[in-house]
Amino acid sequence: MVILVISNNFFVLFFGWEGVGLCSYLLISFWSTRIQSIKSANKALFVNKLGDSCLLIAISAIFYTFNSLDFYTVFSLAFQYQFKNLTILWFEIPVLTFISFFLVLAAMAKSAQIFLHTWLPDAMEGPTPVSALIHAATMVTAGVFLIIKCSFIIEFSKSILIFMVYVGIITSVLSGLIGFFQYDIKKIIAYSTCSQLGYMFFSCGLSAYHLSLFHLFNHAFFKSLLFLSAGSIIHCVSNEQDIRKMGGLFKLLPLSYVSILIASLSLSGLPFLSGFFSKESILELSYLKLCNEEYYYLFFFSLFSIGLTTAYSAKLLFFCFFSKNVSFKAYFTKIREPLTFFTVFTLVFLSLCSLFSGFFFQFFFSRNNFFFQETIFFLDNHASVFSISDINYYSYLSIKDYFARLWALCNYLIVLYSFVIVINFLYLYSLFFFCYEKKINFGLFDHVFYKKNNSDFYLYLQIHTFFSKNLFIDNIYNYLSLHIYKFGYSIFLNLDKGLFELLGPTGLFNFFFYVSHSFNKASQSGIIYKYTFSILINIVLIFTLFFFKWYT
Repeated sequence: MVILVISNNFFVLFFGWEGVGLCSYLLISFWSTRIQSIKSANKALFVNKLGDSCLLIAISAIFYTFNSLDFYTVFSLAFQYQFKNLTILWFEIPVLTFISFFLVLAAMAKSAQIFLHTWLPDAMEGPTPVSALIHAATMVTAGVFLIIKCSFIIEFSKSILIFMVYVGIITSVLSGLIGFFQYDIKKIIAYSTCSQLGYMFFSCGLSAYHLSLFHLFNHAFFKSLLFLSAGSIIHCVSNEQDIRKMGGLFKLLPLSYVSILIASLSLSGLPFLSGFFSKESILELSYLKLCNEEYYYLFFFSLFSIGLTTAYSAKLLFFCFFSKNVSFKAYFTKIREPLTFFTVFTLVFLSLCSLFSGFFFQFFFSRNNFFFQETIFFLDNHASVFSISDINYYSYLSIKDYFARLWALCNYLIVLYSFVIVINFLYLYSLFFFCYEKKINFGLFDHVFYKKNNSDFYLYLQIHTFFSKNLFIDNIYNYLSLHIYKFGYSIFLNLDKGLFELLGPTGLFNFFFYVSHSFNKASQSGIIYKYTFSILINIVLIFTLFFFKWYT
């Protein structure tokens, strides 16, 4: 990851990019004797190879266009190529759009965006500290980092920016919905990572790369805290990961409970925690930009994504700590908090960072003190509106500053509105939890619920199945892969056993065998006068050859 970050050209960056993928493959398959672990590692490697191929195409196009792979050279010359086209077959494509498209595809595979996200939940087969590393600091963040790093190129392609907005918001909403219907504690957090990465892509599509980097920075703390706290719980309950089999851990695991509570509240964007400063800035920016351009639905989807974040966080807390424990009493009484020095120090340190990192580091990401102005680029017309937190509230002596402050205070209603949505989702989920979840998960069915004519409950089961099975994307991929392999097998089997064999080894063997067999049959007949005639013919040919050579 260090090589990826400190590289000064695309060639070295690609080495770091590949190294991150290789290390993730090795870490996911840590338990090499488990078949599912090996399958998950292979799946992660295969999906990321698609992204690596796209990055190679982008790097090749960059070298073809700029005759250099150095960041300083490429980024300095990018604006001169914004109207240049690249000819591919009979099509004229803007060269920067072509490069940006494959850079974004590479980032989508690495950062687990929608339809390329299937490897991330399966990566939970690795140890929990490995999951914390992959989700918080290394693997999945590399794609977002690449987008931010290449802002000098992507910023000149408006179509790619719109594409990133849609990809990000669709990923954020669908991953939140899938995570809401999961019951594996690590998979809930994994889909949460997908949702937050989608939010970062959404921010990059709005040309707010600095806010995306800010959220990436804050996200590292509370996501690693979530995973390590979940690992502590899994260790205490004998490696059980199904939250339906947990419950009542509030008094038994107080440190884990406080850690997950802080991380979940920060993830949900509770005011004045670290996630609030980055998520709300993105939300305010999306309101100011999208509503002015009449893309209201995208703004409401971003609000809905925040509500889903709170919903699955509340679900995790309910099931792990407040629901009724259904395990045996002897098993339940053996649960103890692992209060070793390193465990306590790590959880406490990450809890403090999840509480205060946003407040202390917002200075580096505001417009007035833009720390990354030499390394992040956005066009003036794309960055005309920034987060309202950049407005100086203490200089409102003039009429202009007064109206700016008034406009900022009006926009703070967005913060209040999002907070109300969070509370509403908590209330709705509590109703859902007490009305349905206990009946479904703890075996307290009533015979009425089994009847399919109960349309509401049957519809809920269909929705539950659809989202809990990851939108059946894995099934679709398996079906397509199977038929593609069968089609390829039938085609290449006919070619290999037919045309290639006929023109290749089998055909040549049959030809020479027929010729030699015919010659052998003609010459080895067993009749003396035929042998004499053959000898005579050979003597005549030899004398003819010598005579011809002597004459010439």
